[in-house]
Amino acid sequence: MTSLERFTIAIFMTACAGQGEVRTEPVPTSPSAATSAASAVHVARAGPWEEAAHGDALAAARLAELHPAPDLLAVARGDAERAPAALLAIGEARDAELVLGSLAEMARTGVRRRAALESIHRAVHRGPRDTEPLDPSSLARCIRALDALSRDAKVARADRAIAVSALRRLARAGLLDEARITTALDP
Repeated sequence: MTSLERFTIAIFMTACAGQGEVRTEPVPTSPSAATSAASAVHVARAGPWEEAAHGDALAAARLAELHPAPDLLAVARGDAERAPAALLAIGEARDAELVLGSLAEMARTGVRRRAALESIHRAVHRGPRDTEPLDPSSLARCIRALDALSRDAKVARADRAIAVSALRRLARAGLLDEARITTALDP
C-alpha cells in the first residue's frame, strides 16, 4: 500500500468517525507530495462548549453532567462567548432548580432574556422530580420573576409566552396556584 493510499484511507476514516471538520489541500499525485500534504490536513475538534454554543443538545447535556448549575450560571454571567452554551446546559442540569431564581431574574432584567427563558422552560419541562425541591427559595424567586415578566406588556409576546408556559408547568407540579397565572396571552 502506498503512502498516498494510506493517506486517503486515514482521511476517509477520520471523516467517517465524526472527528470534526476535515479540510485538505488537493490530493497530491506523487508519494513524496503525500507526506507534505499530510501536514496540511487539519482536523478541527470542537469541544462541548463550542458544540453547545451552536445548539447541540447532547453537548449541553455533557456540560450539565460535568459542571453543576451554579458554575454554569457563573459562566453565563461572566463569559460572553460561552454564555449561550452555559444557558443551554443549565436547562439540562439535574440541579437546575438551584439557579432558576437567578435565571428568571436575569430574564426579567433583559440580560440574555430569550436564552434564560428557554433554559428555565427546558428545566421545568423535563418531568416531575422524585425528590423535594433542591432550593425552594430559588423556585419562589423564579415564580415571582416569571409572573412579573409574563404580565409586562413591554416584553416581547414570545418571551411572555415562554414564561407563561414555564409557570403552567410549575403549577402542574403543585408549586403555585394556576389561577394566579395571567391569561392575557390565551386565545
